[in-house]
Amino acid sequence: MPVKPQWLQDDISRETTDDPNIDWYTGGVYKSLYTNIAESYMTFSFDPTYNSRNQELYPFNYQESVSEYLNKVAGQLSRRIRYLTKVDWIDKTDENQWKVSYTVTDSVFRSITTNTETFDAVVIASGAFHYPMIPQIPLLNNFKGRIEHTINYKADIQQYIGKKVLIVGSSFSAIDCIRDLAPYAEIHLSKRSSHWYYPWFKVVCDTAGIALRRPAIKQVDDKGNVHFSDGTYTSYDVIIFATGYISRFPFINDKYIHLSDDSSYLQDVYLMMFSIEDPTLSFVGLSVSSIMFRGFELQAKIVAAVYANKVALPPQEVQRQWFQDRIAKFKARNITVSKFQIIADDELEEYINELSRLAPQCRTDYKKKTTELTVEAMILSIELFFFKLLAGIEDALIKLPGEKERLEKLKQEALKVIAKLPGADPSRNPFLAEK
Repeated sequence: MPVKPQWLQDDISRETTDDPNIDWYTGGVYKSLYTNIAESYMTFSFDPTYNSRNQELYPFNYQESVSEYLNKVAGQLSRRIRYLTKVDWIDKTDENQWKVSYTVTDSVFRSITTNTETFDAVVIASGAFHYPMIPQIPLLNNFKGRIEHTINYKADIQQYIGKKVLIVGSSFSAIDCIRDLAPYAEIHLSKRSSHWYYPWFKVVCDTAGIALRRPAIKQVDDKGNVHFSDGTYTSYDVIIFATGYISRFPFINDKYIHLSDDSSYLQDVYLMMFSIEDPTLSFVGLSVSSIMFRGFELQAKIVAAVYANKVALPPQEVQRQWFQDRIAKFKARNITVSKFQIIADDELEEYINELSRLAPQCRTDYKKKTTELTVEAMILSIELFFFKLLAGIEDALIKLPGEKERLEKLKQEALKVIAKLPGADPSRNPFLAEK
């Protein structure tokens, strides 16, 4: 019997369920996943090259290449890493040190030994994509089919052939799911907002018949039908939530962690790195940006500099003011504060400069123009690769008036942008070539 997902079994969930049809696995990596950040920002400065690349997606890479790269880097740092070790609980001792309890397991995660050690500081670098965010949907328990989140989506096409699938969300993961499943299943797409992050995606759904657009879900009735805000309803075999993630740290005493009411971001953290109340608790990788690994590396260097007493943090009142100013900026721009930990492209330079002023010796090789080109390449390539990877759809689309010309123009624009990226060689990308 499938294990009930964490987001439906603990106190963070908005719903509870005993539904045995809910499928749950850890890890949000699926077969067709590829990066939307250029390779130059998916490496660390001390090892800036991938051993193998998926040439067809250059300057991006499939997840296998990223995994291989990270394993290579981890191999260089092995003497500093305790593998197969799970942190169970973090708390403070009476002497104000950090007490870390952990379990060492074997290769199939069976417990071997448990232990406790004390440390002067703790750095949490556990990632931002572990706990799925599920919208509040009344009576979700009534759903008769399979409920998934993109964290446990594996692009196993056989599971979806001939099924009626509702995808909730409209950003990167939703686009990937639709690209994978549209040739094999009847796809409906539900989204709350009228705003489209990628306007072309709306056109694709409406014009090419890839997905039937639906408004926000209102509730699920006692027969398992999904009701929408426009009064319509229908039944589905599968619901896939592509709705992002919440922040949660179940391995540390709550009194050291202050989450927002909706658990979307961590409060009272300076530069999204240091606990304002206790700077011996810090975070690396809490924020998400377009420079990914290079951004994490910069944060790690700064944490190391602070803990080595090479750099001093500003007074607490200055740190609190930084946090309050960021909250105020979001509200002034009418941006939901739930995106607090996302560093938008138009604020990335300012954030990098703030970090660099704190620790000039740690400054990254960030270049605004390179990042702008990377983002432009990402936007163009996501659209282009969507059509290229979606079996049979490109051929159908080019029969529409003006579509063949638009796709050709898109391809040429992508080539021009990719050619400007550091170390780029667009000629090695056969994916952009004619069929």
